Amino acid sequence: MSILSLHALLPLLTSDHYGSLGHNASRNLCRILKRTVEVKQNDAHRESHAINLIVALGKVGEVEAIDTVVAAMSRLPTGPGISPADKALIRLIDRKHRETARASLLRGAEQPITRTDELLRASRETNVANPDQLLRTLDS
Repeated sequence: MSILSLHALLPLLTSDHYGSLGHNASRNLCRILKRTVEVKQNDAHRESHAINLIVALGKVGEVEAIDTVVAAMSRLPTGPGISPADKALIRLIDRKHRETARASLLRGAEQPITRTDELLRASRETNVANPDQLLRTLDS
């Protein structure tokens, strides 16, 4: 019964559900995907179920799902063009890049205080600080 429910619910998932299902949802979908592709028989139903799981992970999966998706895709037959599974993997990789960028992009600690009646001009002095020390990532 739970597999039938899963088949019915997977197509209803959207990217809007990302982050709202809890961390275990992504782990559980990965676990089910692993079991699905480990089955030795090659039938269209198993492949269709695996692709539906991969697409769902692309919509709601955490970045940790990338390895599971790549391993599953290597065991599925490939066709011409970009498949829905390929698009899901691209979405997961893009999500990973955005999360990495969020932690490493530079940003000001606070907005500089300027008066509205003050006209700013370029400095004519030479910069004595080492440029490498002026900007650095959070993990430095």
